Amino acid sequence: MRRPAPPHARASAQLICLLALAGILSASCGGSGYQYLTDSSTHTFVKIPSGWRTYDKAELFPASPRTNPFRDVANPIDYVVAFSANASTPPTELPDWTASQPQGYVLVHSLQGAERDDKYALQAERYPGFAEYQCKTSPL
Repeated sequence: MRRPAPPHARASAQLICLLALAGILSASCGGSGYQYLTDSSTHTFVKIPSGWRTYDKAELFPASPRTNPFRDVANPIDYVVAFSANASTPPTELPDWTASQPQGYVLVHSLQGAERDDKYALQAERYPGFAEYQCKTSPL
């Protein structure tokens, strides 16, 4: 007949299991290394590295943060945010096309009606899986 393990052996095994679980949890909570920029009104989600600095409309256009200089009648932009891998880049120097680190703007133009249908058809033609995916989902 097998003898039961002494109490200190069971406690050691439990401690090892708890430490292993804590290690797994802390590794999973370490983050993805990315930050997500979101705008719910345009359903925009952008993933950029965590160390990159972002600039919102108020920082980019301090003279008039309620206006959007990218908006015009022919091509209205509904959402604008800028980013730079160099956290010390002032917003007035964006974009700097000679920079050695990535930087730029995210501009979102919401598509409606025929324009949306044309862009969708082009995307579905280039990537057939795109059209297949829509068939499997419901509209927003």
